[in-house]
Amino acid sequence: MRAGQTRCLAAGSWFKPRVTVCILPSERLVLKDFRSNPAWIRGSMGRWAIRHEARVLDSLAAVAGVPRFLGLLDQDGLVMQYVDGDRLGDPGTHELAEQFFDDLERIVKEVHAAGWAHGDLANRRNILRDREGSPWLVDFGAALRLGRGRNWLRRIDRWGLLKNKARYQQIGLTKVEAEDLARRAIWRRLWPFGWFRRRGRSRAARARSRRGAAAAREGARTS
Repeated sequence: MRAGQTRCLAAGSWFKPRVTVCILPSERLVLKDFRSNPAWIRGSMGRWAIRHEARVLDSLAAVAGVPRFLGLLDQDGLVMQYVDGDRLGDPGTHELAEQFFDDLERIVKEVHAAGWAHGDLANRRNILRDREGSPWLVDFGAALRLGRGRNWLRRIDRWGLLKNKARYQQIGLTKVEAEDLARRAIWRRLWPFGWFRRRGRSRAARARSRRGAAAAREGARTS
């Protein structure tokens, strides 16, 4: 790749890749790579993750609203199209066009028709709004193949889409969508791993409460 300026989008962590915008004289590209991760992660799950997402993006080349796969930088990184926009949740994205989620649903259906489920649509950081106000779906690291006996993956994507749609009150949900999202809440309560997540959140909340109380007592003693 030619030399140019860079801007970090995600610093990455032990198990997550770094995401960087490469600013070239004539274009901008996005580089996702594991090159700064520990060697044992980079050489195992990192390289598998790069190959996996490259394969997914390549098979979705005809889907408008999914960044184009531009090639592998090496076995530890891939290059994709840069989308000039903001992730949902960023400042200024609290108001969306009424058509936004209809267009996003069209993208999701085309991804499904190509044989993939995104797998992490509930995370609004995986949805972009470009400068024209149109949606883009990014980060296919958790994508899973659809197939016989895997239609439940379509429902996971739909629930994620509806969860994000419900965050924007000016858009609202239809009665059918609200009922569908309510079923998601029931399944989340029944899902065994959800208990551990809720318990972890409760512990974190109690810890914050204890720290706040201790700080208040310390302030009272010093005043």
